Amino acid sequence: RYDDDEVRPTHARNLIQRLSLQAEVNAARQAQLRLLPEHPPRIPGLSIAASCTPAGDVGGDFYDFFPLSGGRLGMIVAEGGNDGLASSLTIALAKGFLRYESSDNSDIELILARLDQALGSSLRRTSGRTSLALFLLDPAQGVLRMARIGAYPRVLILPADRAVSEFVPKPHDAGLNVESDQMAL
Repeated sequence: RYDDDEVRPTHARNLIQRLSLQAEVNAARQAQLRLLPEHPPRIPGLSIAASCTPAGDVGGDFYDFFPLSGGRLGMIVAEGGNDGLASSLTIALAKGFLRYESSDNSDIELILARLDQALGSSLRRTSGRTSLALFLLDPAQGVLRMARIGAYPRVLILPADRAVSEFVPKPHDAGLNVESDQMAL
């Protein structure tokens, strides 16, 4: 008696592995596309644009917008560590958590610290770290607040004089694993 592995040619085993990997890549790509918004929100007086283009078939990057009370806008930007389906699933969990926690709370630093506590091991996989930023845009007050865990995203500012500068958040003063700051629009 022989089992399948003993009689299956090497080429067939390689083909099965390749098809399995391709199916995982396709599943990760579809998950990523379904997590991205169809279009940015329209807010009078502001121009918002966003794009996410993976370097390969799939990437771990992500963004989303969600309305908040008082005409405010929440935004999530994530860099998933290029871990395929694992990145997409981690970001999907983070997205749900952040949207729910942000609905009634405007302390974005504490929201991210709670996310880091809840999903810490998923955010810090051995194959790569997920970096996340939570933004709170308040058009009425003309303020953009940012909190992030990890080194990304980096935010560049392009004013009318075209002198590009970087908006660099500061470490949290209470020792949380969060950087944050705000700027006037």
